[in-house]
Amino acid sequence: MKAEEVCDNIEKNFEKRFSDGVGNYFELETNCEKQKTVYVEELHCHVLKGKNTYRCDYDNKQSIEVFTRIDLLLRLIYILLKIDMTANIRSIQYSYKETFANTIAVQKVFERICKAIGCDKDSLNIFVSVKGSIVGDIEFKFTKGETIYTTNCQKAIRIEPRDVAMELEFVKLTKKELLLILVVEKDKIFQRLVEEKFHHRFRCIIITGCRVPTIATRTLLHKAQKQLNFLVVFLRDQNGGGFKVCSNYYCGSQDMVYNSINLCTPNIKLLGLSPSDLEEHGTPAGSEPMRGLKTIKQLNLVY
Repeated sequence: MKAEEVCDNIEKNFEKRFSDGVGNYFELETNCEKQKTVYVEELHCHVLKGKNTYRCDYDNKQSIEVFTRIDLLLRLIYILLKIDMTANIRSIQYSYKETFANTIAVQKVFERICKAIGCDKDSLNIFVSVKGSIVGDIEFKFTKGETIYTTNCQKAIRIEPRDVAMELEFVKLTKKELLLILVVEKDKIFQRLVEEKFHHRFRCIIITGCRVPTIATRTLLHKAQKQLNFLVVFLRDQNGGGFKVCSNYYCGSQDMVYNSINLCTPNIKLLGLSPSDLEEHGTPAGSEPMRGLKTIKQLNLVY
């Protein structure tokens, strides 16, 4: 959603708050505790089903506290979009400690606002800390006004949320055909592969989310795979944690299910052992991989 559209939505919410005399309300997807999700085969991801209405009542203390947070963050988002600046979730929490006890409190309100306005998080100019890297014989271009910026990925760079939020065009920098996108669970493995020049030897793009990937990392992978149509392979630990991280790339997270279609890479392939291999080859019951097998089965990825 463009900045002008978001600002228009916020202005309408402010007008409604002052005109109804009772309190503001937002049309939200159902809360996490009651969330109904449905897997849509054609989209290869989970989506939300059904809505309920969140209403702030001025006679209710808890409701007022929630509304105060929403009101503050809405005003901040409005200003940021108007002056074309960004803010970090952690810096917001530090600036408004009396209102937000921790960054999770900011995150929850942020998600409510996204659902109320009907946009993704990238449209609101508030981002999480930079976490995630990419390397490969490729660059991506993004446009700001009439200026086109390019980010060269031949040396490992951090994935900047602001860049990824824009329309991206991926450009290959080598005449040789690139073969695949390798997604790595952990940053230390990513760094070792870069040091060994793995991306040159095997003509690939390497991406890491440094364990649980940020929205920016998942968005970049989704856009890169969609444009370049490369095979995507995921290298992870053979345990429940590794498969949970994979599920974030594969089908999204519960918190972001309302925007799964822009974050998921459903055709990702797993590199290494699968859960069925563990049982087929008689892995000892007390071993770490087998202890995480129950979690892996619940994820229902490749079992």
